[in-house]
Amino acid sequence: MTSGPKHEGVKPARSGGCRALRVLVVGRSALPFGPGAGGAELAGYYLVVGLAELGHEVHFVTDVGDLAHMPEGVVVHDVSTWYKKAISRTYGSFSMWLAQHLTANLLAARKARAVLTERKYQFDVVHGHGNLATLLLCSSQREVPVVYTEHDPGPWLGQYHAALESRIRKMVFRALDVEVFRRADHTIFVSEAGADQAVARWEVPRARVSSIPNGVNVELFSPGPASDQVESWPDLVPGFCLYVGRLDLRKGIGQLLRALVGMDIPCVVAGDGPSRKELESLSAELSLSERVSFLGPVPRVQLPELYRKAAMLVLPTHADTMPLVVLEAMACGTPAVATSISDIPKLVRHGYNGLLVKPGDVEALRMSIRKLAADTALAQELGKNARDTVEREFTWTTHGEKVVGVYEKLVQRQAPMGDTQK
Repeated sequence: MTSGPKHEGVKPARSGGCRALRVLVVGRSALPFGPGAGGAELAGYYLVVGLAELGHEVHFVTDVGDLAHMPEGVVVHDVSTWYKKAISRTYGSFSMWLAQHLTANLLAARKARAVLTERKYQFDVVHGHGNLATLLLCSSQREVPVVYTEHDPGPWLGQYHAALESRIRKMVFRALDVEVFRRADHTIFVSEAGADQAVARWEVPRARVSSIPNGVNVELFSPGPASDQVESWPDLVPGFCLYVGRLDLRKGIGQLLRALVGMDIPCVVAGDGPSRKELESLSAELSLSERVSFLGPVPRVQLPELYRKAAMLVLPTHADTMPLVVLEAMACGTPAVATSISDIPKLVRHGYNGLLVKPGDVEALRMSIRKLAADTALAQELGKNARDTVEREFTWTTHGEKVVGVYEKLVQRQAPMGDTQK
């Protein structure tokens, strides 16, 4: 699958740089692009779209899945295989999670190496989104600057089913992620906390890290007209509290269910993951089955409808960086109730565009949900401020321009004196 020009020449970039860049973006691709895609997969896709719209030529190594139409200037290199598809669409044990990520990274690294060796392409920058794939690219070639984006919080913040899983995740992080921080030419973190930790804990030079928050598609995710029904799900009545995302322990969905006990507020859970059966059982145990709807994976084109009809988004996560779902809800004019961890307080400003609670504080979560459900005027005011915040600070265009700034510094450093274009 390809689209856009495969070459040639130097043209001005709309980002204001001296020329267009040719960038190889290597997606994480642990999950195929589509309803079940994770935040890292989505962030990689929107970065590619943004770079192309800024006038740069982009090659995208990814698992195509249900990939949306790519703009002119993008060449897609598909890493899908039948066994990759089989593994990627299977939720289950931690060993399956490891298999998903190992397979995705190895296939992405192999495809990226093949593209890099094609003589018809001369790349300015390689930008990886998977830890192992980026590390392998750092080891195999150094002619082109390598940039890495760290999407996830460190495993020390997560909650896991077993102590063995926690130990393995920490070992993997030290062996892969930290090694990439040290070997890549530059690492972009989506939160300031991640960048600060890389410098303080892992002794990465400050000049080789940046903090660039994620963005949101403000055209797709936007406030919509009022309606008394949810068209795609006619059984849902507007005014519910909404959770969107992967269903695993670190997201704190169990606390959300416990917070709903004793309140007559419906809740919609959109997403899938290894903890789904456990959460459905907990919902039944708490006598919430009639008020909590588990929708499973929802196509991205239908998510804005859910956000618009929800009274609030609730994200009681214990470990996150810059959650895309919070940005998406805010862009739709829906206030968020979220935990005050990492860089979430830079998105959700308590009492201005949403509400913040401490992670694990079920009573505070219950009070916040009840407050927004009871005071529609307050919810509307917070929602309006949420949309304004996103438009000012968190678009993908803004994100792309900052990333291009990182690229240009590396390219200028790489070029011989007096050589300003290819």
